[in-house]
Amino acid sequence: MNEFNTQDGEKTTKDIADSSSQQLELTKIKNNLSQAQMIANIGSLEYDVENDKGFWSDQLFRIFGLKPQKGFFPDYRMYLSYLHPDDRPAFEDQFQKLLKEKNSVDLICRIIRQDGEERYIHHRADYFAEESGSAKIIATIQDITDKRLMEEKLYENERKIGQIYENLDVGIYSADLIEKKVIHFSRGVEGIFGYSAGEFIADFDLWNNVIHPDDLQEVEAQRAVILNGNSIRYQYRIVHKSGEVRWVHDHSIPYLNERGELIRVDGFVTDITEQKWLEKKMRHMAFYDHLTDLPNRRYFDQKLQSLVEDTPQQHFAVLFFDLQRLKQINDTFGHSAGDELLRLVSKRIKERLNSAHFSARISGDQFAIIMEHHQKVENLSFLADSINEIFSEPFHIDSFELKISPSIGISVYPNNGKTADELIRNTETSLYHAKTERKKPIPGLSSFHGY
Repeated sequence: MNEFNTQDGEKTTKDIADSSSQQLELTKIKNNLSQAQMIANIGSLEYDVENDKGFWSDQLFRIFGLKPQKGFFPDYRMYLSYLHPDDRPAFEDQFQKLLKEKNSVDLICRIIRQDGEERYIHHRADYFAEESGSAKIIATIQDITDKRLMEEKLYENERKIGQIYENLDVGIYSADLIEKKVIHFSRGVEGIFGYSAGEFIADFDLWNNVIHPDDLQEVEAQRAVILNGNSIRYQYRIVHKSGEVRWVHDHSIPYLNERGELIRVDGFVTDITEQKWLEKKMRHMAFYDHLTDLPNRRYFDQKLQSLVEDTPQQHFAVLFFDLQRLKQINDTFGHSAGDELLRLVSKRIKERLNSAHFSARISGDQFAIIMEHHQKVENLSFLADSINEIFSEPFHIDSFELKISPSIGISVYPNNGKTADELIRNTETSLYHAKTERKKPIPGLSSFHGY
Protein backbone atom coordinates (compact mmCIF):
# COMPACT_ATOMS: atom_id res chain seq x y z
CA MET A 1 0.00 0.00 0.00
CA ASN A 2 2.79 2.36 0.89
CA GLU A 3 4.40 1.52 -2.40
CA PHE A 4 1.34 2.59 -4.32
CA ASN A 5 1.09 5.83 -2.30
CA THR A 6 4.65 6.63 -3.14
CA GLN A 7 4.01 6.12 -6.83
CA ASP A 8 0.89 8.30 -6.67
CA GLY A 9 2.88 11.01 -4.94
CA GLU A 10 5.57 10.90 -7.57
CA LYS A 11 2.94 11.05 -10.31
CA THR A 12 1.26 14.07 -8.67
CA THR A 13 4.58 15.88 -8.36
CA LYS A 14 5.34 15.17 -12.03
CA ASP A 15 1.93 16.47 -13.12
CA ILE A 16 2.42 19.65 -11.13
CA ALA A 17 5.83 20.17 -12.71
CA ASP A 18 4.42 19.61 -16.20
CA SER A 19 1.57 21.98 -15.53
CA SER A 20 3.96 24.64 -14.23
CA SER A 21 6.16 24.22 -17.29
CA GLN A 22 3.16 24.57 -19.60
CA GLN A 23 2.05 27.64 -17.72
CA LEU A 24 5.49 29.19 -18.12
CA GLU A 25 5.43 28.35 -21.82
CA LEU A 26 1.98 29.93 -22.22
CA THR A 27 3.16 33.01 -20.36
CA LYS A 28 6.19 33.20 -22.59
CA ILE A 29 4.01 32.89 -25.72
CA LYS A 30 1.64 35.52 -24.38
CA ASN A 31 4.49 37.89 -23.64
CA ASN A 32 6.00 37.30 -27.09
CA LEU A 33 2.62 37.94 -28.70
CA SER A 34 2.19 41.12 -26.71
CA GLN A 35 5.68 42.24 -27.69
CA ALA A 36 4.98 41.49 -31.36
CA GLN A 37 1.73 43.44 -31.21
CA MET A 38 3.54 46.39 -29.69
CA ILE A 39 6.24 46.34 -32.38
CA ALA A 40 3.71 46.08 -35.20
CA ASN A 41 1.34 48.46 -33.42
CA ILE A 42 -1.45 45.91 -33.84
CA GLY A 43 -4.05 45.24 -31.18
CA SER A 44 -6.46 42.31 -31.02
CA LEU A 45 -10.06 42.17 -29.95
CA GLU A 46 -12.44 39.33 -29.15
CA TYR A 47 -16.03 40.52 -29.00
CA ASP A 48 -18.77 38.42 -27.39
CA VAL A 49 -21.86 39.39 -29.41
CA GLU A 50 -24.42 37.88 -27.04
CA ASN A 51 -22.99 39.41 -23.86
CA ASP A 52 -21.80 42.64 -25.57
CA LYS A 53 -18.30 42.39 -24.14
CA GLY A 54 -14.99 43.14 -25.74
CA PHE A 55 -11.79 41.44 -24.62
CA TRP A 56 -8.95 43.80 -25.60
CA SER A 57 -5.22 43.14 -25.82
CA ASP A 58 -2.92 45.55 -24.00
CA GLN A 59 -1.72 47.02 -27.30
CA LEU A 60 -5.30 47.82 -28.34
CA PHE A 61 -5.69 49.93 -25.22
CA ARG A 62 -2.48 51.73 -26.13
CA ILE A 63 -3.67 52.36 -29.68
CA PHE A 64 -6.79 54.04 -28.32
CA GLY A 65 -4.69 56.09 -25.88
CA LEU A 66 -5.96 54.16 -22.86
CA LYS A 67 -4.08 52.50 -20.03
CA PRO A 68 -4.36 48.69 -20.16
CA GLN A 69 -6.91 47.58 -17.56
CA LYS A 70 -7.52 44.06 -16.27
CA GLY A 71 -11.17 43.14 -15.96
CA PHE A 72 -12.32 46.06 -18.18
CA PHE A 73 -14.45 44.87 -21.11
CA PRO A 74 -15.66 47.75 -23.31
CA ASP A 75 -19.02 47.14 -24.96
CA TYR A 76 -20.05 47.97 -28.53
CA ARG A 77 -21.32 51.49 -27.75
CA MET A 78 -18.17 52.36 -25.86
CA TYR A 79 -16.04 51.16 -28.75
CA LEU A 80 -18.18 53.17 -31.14
CA SER A 81 -17.72 56.30 -29.03
CA TYR A 82 -13.96 56.21 -29.63
CA LEU A 83 -14.46 56.45 -33.38
CA HIS A 84 -14.52 59.74 -35.27
CA PRO A 85 -18.17 60.89 -35.59
CA ASP A 86 -17.88 61.09 -39.39
CA ASP A 87 -16.71 57.47 -39.58
CA ARG A 88 -19.26 55.87 -37.22
CA PRO A 89 -22.01 55.32 -39.83
CA ALA A 90 -19.62 53.39 -42.08
CA PHE A 91 -18.43 51.29 -39.15
CA GLU A 92 -21.98 50.46 -38.09
CA ASP A 93 -22.87 49.45 -41.64
CA GLN A 94 -19.88 47.11 -41.76
CA PHE A 95 -20.70 45.67 -38.35
CA GLN A 96 -24.27 44.87 -39.39
CA LYS A 97 -23.00 43.37 -42.63
CA LEU A 98 -20.64 41.14 -40.62
CA LEU A 99 -23.47 39.89 -38.37
CA LYS A 100 -25.73 39.27 -41.36
CA GLU A 101 -23.27 37.60 -43.75
CA LYS A 102 -21.20 35.94 -40.99
CA ASN A 103 -18.07 36.44 -43.02
CA SER A 104 -15.32 39.06 -42.67
CA VAL A 105 -14.93 42.80 -43.25
CA ASP A 106 -12.14 45.35 -43.69
CA LEU A 107 -12.49 48.98 -42.77
CA ILE A 108 -10.22 51.99 -42.38
CA CYS A 109 -11.49 54.72 -40.08
CA ARG A 110 -10.35 57.33 -37.60
CA ILE A 111 -10.37 57.29 -33.83
CA ILE A 112 -10.11 60.19 -31.40
CA ARG A 113 -7.95 59.41 -28.41
CA GLN A 114 -8.52 60.83 -24.98
CA ASP A 115 -5.79 63.42 -25.51
CA GLY A 116 -7.67 64.61 -28.61
CA GLU A 117 -5.21 63.18 -31.12
CA GLU A 118 -6.74 61.82 -34.29
CA ARG A 119 -5.40 58.48 -35.56
CA TYR A 120 -6.13 56.16 -38.46
CA ILE A 121 -6.82 52.48 -37.75
CA HIS A 122 -7.41 49.46 -39.96
CA HIS A 123 -10.03 46.92 -38.83
CA ARG A 124 -9.94 43.31 -39.94
CA ALA A 125 -12.84 41.41 -38.36
CA ASP A 126 -14.01 37.79 -38.76
CA TYR A 127 -17.21 36.16 -37.52
CA PHE A 128 -17.07 32.90 -35.55
CA ALA A 129 -19.83 30.71 -34.12
CA GLU A 130 -18.88 28.37 -31.28
CA GLU A 131 -20.30 24.85 -30.87
CA SER A 132 -22.62 26.21 -28.22
CA GLY A 133 -23.99 28.60 -30.84
CA SER A 134 -22.53 31.70 -29.17
CA ALA A 135 -21.34 34.27 -31.74
CA LYS A 136 -17.95 35.93 -31.50
CA ILE A 137 -16.05 38.46 -33.57
CA ILE A 138 -12.28 38.26 -33.68
CA ALA A 139 -10.62 41.40 -34.93
CA THR A 140 -7.19 42.87 -35.40
CA ILE A 141 -6.81 46.64 -35.25
CA GLN A 142 -3.64 48.25 -36.60
CA ASP A 143 -2.62 51.85 -36.16
CA ILE A 144 -1.79 52.98 -39.72
CA THR A 145 -1.54 56.71 -39.02
CA ASP A 146 2.11 57.06 -40.03
CA LYS A 147 1.54 54.99 -43.15
CA ARG A 148 -1.58 56.98 -44.00
CA LEU A 149 0.18 60.33 -43.55
CA MET A 150 3.07 59.10 -45.68
CA GLU A 151 0.64 57.99 -48.40
CA GLU A 152 -1.15 61.35 -48.28
CA LYS A 153 2.18 63.18 -48.52
CA LEU A 154 3.24 60.92 -51.39
CA TYR A 155 -0.09 61.47 -53.12
CA GLU A 156 0.23 65.23 -52.68
CA ASN A 157 3.76 65.16 -54.05
CA GLU A 158 2.61 63.06 -57.01
CA ARG A 159 -0.27 65.47 -57.58
CA LYS A 160 2.09 68.44 -57.57
CA ILE A 161 4.56 66.66 -59.85
CA GLY A 162 1.70 65.66 -62.14
CA GLN A 163 0.45 69.23 -62.23
CA ILE A 164 3.93 70.51 -63.08
CA TYR A 165 4.41 67.69 -65.60
CA GLU A 166 1.19 68.49 -67.44
CA ASN A 167 1.87 72.23 -67.49
CA LEU A 168 5.49 72.12 -68.60
CA ASP A 169 6.33 73.70 -71.95
CA VAL A 170 7.84 70.34 -72.77
CA GLY A 171 6.32 67.49 -74.74
CA ILE A 172 6.98 64.16 -73.01
CA TYR A 173 6.30 61.13 -75.14
CA SER A 174 6.54 57.36 -75.31
CA ALA A 175 6.11 55.37 -78.51
CA ASP A 176 5.77 51.60 -78.95
CA LEU A 177 7.70 50.77 -82.12
CA ILE A 178 6.51 47.16 -82.29
CA GLU A 179 2.81 47.96 -82.13
CA LYS A 180 3.44 51.25 -83.95
CA LYS A 181 1.40 53.30 -81.55
CA VAL A 182 1.93 56.28 -79.30
CA ILE A 183 1.66 55.20 -75.67
CA HIS A 184 1.72 58.64 -74.13
CA PHE A 185 1.99 62.32 -74.94
CA SER A 186 1.88 65.03 -72.28
CA ARG A 187 -0.24 68.11 -72.75
CA GLY A 188 2.91 70.14 -73.45
CA VAL A 189 2.88 68.63 -76.93
CA GLU A 190 -0.11 70.71 -77.98
CA GLY A 191 1.63 73.98 -77.23
CA ILE A 192 4.60 72.96 -79.36
CA PHE A 193 2.93 71.30 -82.34
CA GLY A 194 -0.59 72.72 -82.25
CA TYR A 195 -1.92 69.16 -82.37
CA SER A 196 -3.42 67.58 -79.27
CA ALA A 197 -1.97 64.52 -77.55
CA GLY A 198 -5.08 62.64 -78.68
CA GLU A 199 -4.34 63.43 -82.33
CA PHE A 200 -0.81 62.07 -82.00
CA ILE A 201 -2.08 58.94 -80.25
CA ALA A 202 -4.70 58.40 -82.96
CA ASP A 203 -2.20 58.87 -85.83
CA PHE A 204 1.20 57.24 -85.34
CA ASP A 205 2.59 58.88 -88.52
CA LEU A 206 1.61 62.41 -87.52
CA TRP A 207 4.99 63.09 -85.87
CA ASN A 208 6.86 62.38 -89.11
CA ASN A 209 4.31 64.32 -91.11
CA VAL A 210 4.92 67.54 -89.14
CA ILE A 211 8.71 67.44 -89.60
CA HIS A 212 9.84 70.04 -92.11
CA PRO A 213 10.51 68.28 -95.45
CA ASP A 214 14.01 69.77 -95.68
CA ASP A 215 14.93 68.26 -92.30
CA LEU A 216 13.29 64.83 -92.60
CA GLN A 217 16.32 63.07 -94.12
CA GLU A 218 18.64 64.36 -91.39
CA VAL A 219 16.13 63.37 -88.70
CA GLU A 220 15.96 59.83 -90.09
CA ALA A 221 19.76 59.64 -90.08
CA GLN A 222 19.86 60.75 -86.44
CA ARG A 223 17.18 58.24 -85.45
CA ALA A 224 19.24 55.40 -86.90
CA VAL A 225 21.66 55.89 -83.99
CA ILE A 226 18.91 54.83 -81.56
CA LEU A 227 18.94 51.32 -83.05
CA ASN A 228 22.29 50.77 -81.29
CA GLY A 229 20.77 51.66 -77.95
CA ASN A 230 22.24 55.17 -77.80
CA SER A 231 20.12 58.12 -76.78
CA ILE A 232 20.29 61.14 -79.08
CA ARG A 233 19.77 64.88 -78.86
CA TYR A 234 18.98 66.66 -82.10
CA GLN A 235 17.27 69.73 -83.49
CA TYR A 236 14.95 70.10 -86.44
CA ARG A 237 12.11 72.18 -87.79
CA ILE A 238 8.44 71.28 -87.63
CA VAL A 239 5.39 72.73 -89.31
CA HIS A 240 2.93 73.83 -86.61
CA LYS A 241 -0.74 73.07 -87.14
CA SER A 242 -1.19 76.78 -87.91
CA GLY A 243 1.37 76.49 -90.73
CA GLU A 244 4.10 78.31 -88.79
CA VAL A 245 7.60 76.81 -89.00
CA ARG A 246 9.15 76.18 -85.58
CA TRP A 247 12.38 74.71 -84.25
CA VAL A 248 12.36 71.89 -81.69
CA HIS A 249 15.00 70.12 -79.61
CA ASP A 250 14.37 66.39 -79.28
CA HIS A 251 15.97 64.09 -76.70
CA SER A 252 15.12 60.49 -77.61
CA ILE A 253 15.89 57.60 -75.24
CA PRO A 254 15.77 54.02 -76.58
CA TYR A 255 14.36 51.02 -74.69
CA LEU A 256 15.69 47.63 -75.78
CA ASN A 257 14.35 44.18 -74.96
CA GLU A 258 16.48 41.32 -73.62
CA ARG A 259 17.59 40.49 -77.18
CA GLY A 260 18.88 44.02 -77.73
CA GLU A 261 16.03 44.97 -80.07
CA LEU A 262 14.60 48.47 -80.01
CA ILE A 263 10.97 48.22 -78.93
CA ARG A 264 10.18 51.62 -77.48
CA VAL A 265 11.37 55.21 -77.57
CA ASP A 266 10.78 57.69 -74.75
CA GLY A 267 11.75 61.30 -74.92
CA PHE A 268 11.33 65.00 -74.42
CA VAL A 269 10.73 67.65 -77.05
CA THR A 270 11.00 71.40 -76.44
CA ASP A 271 10.26 74.44 -78.56
CA ILE A 272 13.54 76.29 -79.24
CA THR A 273 12.19 78.66 -81.89
CA GLU A 274 12.88 81.74 -79.79
CA GLN A 275 16.36 80.44 -78.94
CA LYS A 276 17.08 79.91 -82.63
CA TRP A 277 15.79 83.39 -83.40
CA LEU A 278 18.06 84.88 -80.73
CA GLU A 279 21.03 82.88 -82.02
CA LYS A 280 20.35 84.14 -85.53
CA LYS A 281 20.00 87.69 -84.26
CA MET A 282 23.23 87.45 -82.27
CA ARG A 283 25.03 85.95 -85.25
CA HIS A 284 23.73 88.74 -87.44
CA MET A 285 24.93 91.32 -84.91
CA ALA A 286 28.34 89.62 -84.78
CA PHE A 287 28.83 89.21 -88.54
CA TYR A 288 26.89 92.06 -90.14
CA ASP A 289 27.47 95.79 -90.22
CA HIS A 290 24.74 97.54 -88.22
CA LEU A 291 24.62 100.57 -90.54
CA THR A 292 24.52 98.94 -93.99
CA ASP A 293 23.42 95.38 -93.06
CA LEU A 294 26.23 94.04 -95.24
CA PRO A 295 28.66 91.39 -93.90
CA ASN A 296 31.34 93.01 -91.75
CA ARG A 297 35.12 92.60 -91.57
CA ARG A 298 34.88 89.55 -89.30
CA TYR A 299 32.59 87.76 -91.74
CA PHE A 300 34.77 88.78 -94.69
CA ASP A 301 37.92 87.42 -93.00
CA GLN A 302 36.22 84.09 -92.23
CA LYS A 303 34.90 83.81 -95.78
CA LEU A 304 38.31 84.52 -97.30
CA GLN A 305 40.07 82.09 -94.94
CA SER A 306 37.61 79.31 -95.74
CA LEU A 307 38.12 79.79 -99.50
CA VAL A 308 41.89 79.53 -99.12
CA GLU A 309 41.70 76.45 -96.85
CA ASP A 310 38.74 74.54 -98.31
CA THR A 311 39.18 75.16 -102.04
CA PRO A 312 42.93 75.56 -102.66
CA GLN A 313 42.59 74.72 -106.38
CA GLN A 314 39.89 77.30 -107.00
CA HIS A 315 40.75 80.68 -108.51
CA PHE A 316 38.99 83.69 -107.07
CA ALA A 317 39.40 87.44 -106.95
CA VAL A 318 39.28 89.90 -104.07
CA LEU A 319 38.24 93.49 -104.79
CA PHE A 320 38.44 96.46 -102.43
CA PHE A 321 36.94 99.87 -103.16
CA ASP A 322 36.47 102.99 -101.09
CA LEU A 323 34.51 106.20 -101.52
CA GLN A 324 36.17 109.46 -102.54
CA ARG A 325 35.37 112.55 -100.48
CA LEU A 326 33.43 110.76 -97.69
CA LYS A 327 35.33 112.73 -95.03
CA GLN A 328 34.56 115.96 -96.86
CA ILE A 329 30.86 115.05 -97.00
CA ASN A 330 30.84 114.30 -93.26
CA ASP A 331 32.56 117.62 -92.51
CA THR A 332 30.27 119.59 -94.84
CA PHE A 333 26.85 117.98 -94.44
CA GLY A 334 27.24 116.09 -91.17
CA HIS A 335 27.76 112.43 -90.25
CA SER A 336 24.09 111.62 -90.79
CA ALA A 337 24.54 112.52 -94.47
CA GLY A 338 27.67 110.36 -94.63
CA ASP A 339 25.80 107.45 -93.02
CA GLU A 340 22.94 107.84 -95.49
CA LEU A 341 25.41 107.79 -98.36
CA LEU A 342 26.89 104.50 -97.06
CA ARG A 343 23.39 103.00 -96.80
CA LEU A 344 22.54 104.06 -100.36
CA VAL A 345 25.80 102.61 -101.70
CA SER A 346 25.14 99.33 -99.84
CA LYS A 347 21.61 99.22 -101.24
CA ARG A 348 22.95 99.41 -104.81
CA ILE A 349 25.57 96.77 -104.04
CA LYS A 350 22.89 94.37 -102.80
CA GLU A 351 20.70 95.02 -105.81
CA ARG A 352 23.42 94.63 -108.43
CA LEU A 353 26.11 92.37 -106.95
CA ASN A 354 25.06 90.51 -103.85
CA SER A 355 23.30 87.63 -105.60
CA ALA A 356 26.42 86.76 -107.61
CA HIS A 357 29.27 87.82 -105.31
CA PHE A 358 30.07 88.09 -101.62
CA SER A 359 30.02 91.76 -100.56
CA ALA A 360 31.06 93.31 -97.24
CA ARG A 361 31.75 96.64 -95.57
CA ILE A 362 35.15 96.19 -93.98
CA SER A 363 35.87 99.69 -92.62
CA GLY A 364 34.47 103.21 -92.53
CA ASP A 365 34.39 103.97 -96.27
CA GLN A 366 35.83 100.72 -97.61
CA PHE A 367 33.96 97.79 -99.14
CA ALA A 368 35.09 94.35 -100.30
CA ILE A 369 33.85 91.98 -103.01
CA ILE A 370 34.86 88.35 -103.48
CA MET A 371 34.37 86.88 -106.94
CA GLU A 372 34.50 83.08 -106.75
CA HIS A 373 35.36 80.78 -109.67
CA HIS A 374 37.38 83.50 -111.41
CA GLN A 375 38.89 82.24 -114.66
CA LYS A 376 39.48 85.17 -117.07
CA VAL A 377 40.92 88.68 -116.81
CA GLU A 378 37.85 89.92 -118.64
CA ASN A 379 35.79 88.90 -115.62
CA LEU A 380 37.85 91.24 -113.43
CA SER A 381 37.28 94.13 -115.81
CA PHE A 382 33.59 93.37 -115.86
CA LEU A 383 33.49 93.34 -112.03
CA ALA A 384 35.34 96.68 -111.87
CA ASP A 385 32.94 98.14 -114.45
CA SER A 386 30.01 96.89 -112.34
CA ILE A 387 31.37 98.78 -109.33
CA ASN A 388 31.79 101.93 -111.40
CA GLU A 389 28.26 101.47 -112.70
CA ILE A 390 26.97 101.62 -109.13
CA PHE A 391 28.37 105.16 -108.91
CA SER A 392 27.34 106.27 -112.39
CA GLU A 393 24.20 107.90 -111.05
CA PRO A 394 24.29 110.58 -108.35
CA PHE A 395 23.07 109.94 -104.80
CA HIS A 396 20.23 112.06 -103.47
CA ILE A 397 20.45 112.91 -99.78
CA ASP A 398 17.87 115.36 -98.44
CA SER A 399 17.96 118.23 -100.98
CA PHE A 400 21.52 117.49 -102.11
CA GLU A 401 22.73 115.55 -105.13
CA LEU A 402 26.12 113.94 -104.60
CA LYS A 403 28.36 112.56 -107.32
CA ILE A 404 30.78 110.00 -105.85
CA SER A 405 33.51 107.94 -107.49
CA PRO A 406 35.29 104.86 -106.06
CA SER A 407 38.91 103.78 -106.06
CA ILE A 408 39.31 100.06 -106.79
CA GLY A 409 42.05 97.53 -106.06
CA ILE A 410 42.01 93.87 -107.07
CA SER A 411 44.16 90.82 -106.37
CA VAL A 412 43.75 87.24 -107.58
CA TYR A 413 44.25 83.93 -105.79
CA PRO A 414 46.71 82.29 -106.04
CA ASN A 415 48.61 84.61 -108.43
CA ASN A 416 48.79 87.56 -106.00
CA GLY A 417 48.84 85.64 -102.73
CA LYS A 418 48.45 82.10 -101.44
CA THR A 419 47.25 83.07 -97.97
CA ALA A 420 44.41 85.28 -96.81
CA ASP A 421 46.86 87.76 -95.28
CA GLU A 422 48.87 88.02 -98.52
CA LEU A 423 45.71 88.58 -100.57
CA ILE A 424 44.51 91.33 -98.23
CA ARG A 425 47.91 93.08 -98.20
CA ASN A 426 48.20 92.97 -101.97
CA THR A 427 44.62 94.12 -102.51
CA GLU A 428 45.18 97.06 -100.12
CA THR A 429 48.40 97.88 -101.98
CA SER A 430 46.53 97.75 -105.28
CA LEU A 431 43.85 100.06 -103.84
CA TYR A 432 46.49 102.47 -102.56
CA HIS A 433 48.13 102.74 -105.98
CA ALA A 434 44.76 103.15 -107.64
CA LYS A 435 44.11 106.15 -105.42
CA THR A 436 47.52 107.71 -105.87
CA GLU A 437 48.40 106.84 -109.42
CA ARG A 438 44.87 106.58 -110.77
CA LYS A 439 45.30 104.58 -113.97
CA LYS A 440 48.85 103.36 -113.48
CA PRO A 441 48.77 99.63 -112.57
CA ILE A 442 51.26 97.79 -110.36
CA PRO A 443 53.17 95.02 -112.17
CA GLY A 444 51.59 91.69 -111.39
CA LEU A 445 48.49 93.29 -109.86
CA SER A 446 45.35 94.75 -111.33
CA SER A 447 44.42 98.30 -110.39
CA PHE A 448 41.33 100.24 -111.34
CA HIS A 449 40.03 103.67 -110.62
CA GLY A 450 36.50 104.86 -111.28
CA TYR A 451 35.75 108.40 -112.38
